[in-house]
Amino acid sequence: MEASNHLPSPPGTSRREEKENRRIFAQMPRVSWSEENRIHSLSPSPLTNIRPSASYELPAKSILRKSSSFPFTDLHQEVEREVTPEPDTPTLNPKYLSGPVSRIIMMDACLKDLIQAYNILAARIRTAVLGAAEIDSAVPLFDPLRSNQDLFTDAVVRDLGRAMVNPSLPKESRPEVSLPSPRPSPSRKRHGMTEDEVRHARDLATTTHSVVKLLALIFASPQLCQIFSGMKYSLRDSLRCLTFVDDNLNSMLTALLVIPMAENLPTPNARKTCALTIWFVQVQRLPASVLAPAKDRIAYSLRRGIEGELGKEGKKGSISDGLKVCYHVVN
Repeated sequence: MEASNHLPSPPGTSRREEKENRRIFAQMPRVSWSEENRIHSLSPSPLTNIRPSASYELPAKSILRKSSSFPFTDLHQEVEREVTPEPDTPTLNPKYLSGPVSRIIMMDACLKDLIQAYNILAARIRTAVLGAAEIDSAVPLFDPLRSNQDLFTDAVVRDLGRAMVNPSLPKESRPEVSLPSPRPSPSRKRHGMTEDEVRHARDLATTTHSVVKLLALIFASPQLCQIFSGMKYSLRDSLRCLTFVDDNLNSMLTALLVIPMAENLPTPNARKTCALTIWFVQVQRLPASVLAPAKDRIAYSLRRGIEGELGKEGKKGSISDGLKVCYHVVN
């Protein structure tokens, strides 16, 4: 028996019949029009005589939430702040910096006031010296800093030390609350901080950052560095001589270098704090008489920054600034 060369035809399916029926129905009109016009009157709905539910008696207990007794305020309404008028010639005004300086040297000033005072002082100094090729430190603008340089130095050293303050409460005053863990507990338990402690820790770190930024602005100019240098009497060859000393500059630089030399910082944003201190070393223009005694501490801080011990930030942060400092020193 010879095999047929034709392929077997597929069996008929219902889909094919449906398609054929669709073609037939598509040709037929879908709407049939009546030969006579008829008008149908609509009778009123039986639901129109039903009394609305709102006319019933009120429920014994309302399901609506009681409105607050406090009036709603516009959230987008900004609080108007007093604008301090800027003098026409800031460099000739001895009172332009007196406000923030007096607040900084206060012994009982809160952290928020200190942060605001440091930022205002930096902004006003930046505005006064902006565009000036050389600024004279003897102008009346810097009289508040010059007359209070010892108190201001003590305040700067105090606020730089905020980075080393542990914001958490003592262990004895915290309740021992811990969740069960399948792993053995370590010998040193870590305890979380309360909301107040977190806010206090953030204020401590922000205060230190504000101080470093202000010092970087002032000490980037050799002329402004002279504000914290003075002539003092000293004994030399059994004679009382007037010598030029940099005690205040040495004190502030020593307090600042404590930060990158510390093993760890208890305040948050420790990596940013260390990066700011290395950046300060890069932009400062302190005299050689101040940098020479601190050369070993500066070199140790730069080595830690370059080797990533102050935080591995890649191309940013203390690693990059440490390399820039070495480049400027070599050249």
